Amino acid sequence: TELRDQVLGVVAHDLRSPLSTILMQTSILKRQGPEPERRSQKPMDVIRRTAERMNRLIQDLLDVALVEAGQMIIEPERLSAGELVLEAVDMQRPLASSSSLELRVDLQSDLPAVWGDRDRLLQVLENLIGNAIKFTNAGGRITVSAASRDYEVIFRVEDTGSGIASENLPRVFD
Repeated sequence: TELRDQVLGVVAHDLRSPLSTILMQTSILKRQGPEPERRSQKPMDVIRRTAERMNRLIQDLLDVALVEAGQMIIEPERLSAGELVLEAVDMQRPLASSSSLELRVDLQSDLPAVWGDRDRLLQVLENLIGNAIKFTNAGGRITVSAASRDYEVIFRVEDTGSGIASENLPRVFD
């Protein structure tokens, strides 16, 4: 029961960020007016991708029984590390912009592919970027980067926010 409650808490938290993005993009479309020729395709693309992400998170809720049984579903595939970063940033950019934050991307030019579950990796990146947005004051900067080192790709989300309180550091990955 405790594990289920933790999973439900994580998924509820994860659903808030894409929902904020959808609401912001629909607001942009509304400001552009009803004429199709005035509408940008980009907000509609962001809404579609974000809705697909929310659908995956809802599926995660349905997977709670599998998590409780220790059988979390991972669907690994070969992925472009750079494209993962760009997609995660693209989904969070409207939220960062509305919070008056600069959202930068810094990708090493020769990034290798990674092997992983696309949705799970996007979930991690979106959570890190979303938390950076939440805890960085207006006028601040968030940089999302990826670089290869030896046989690894190192992903980073750095911000000018207040950081994690020292007493919470031991529990960051609980």
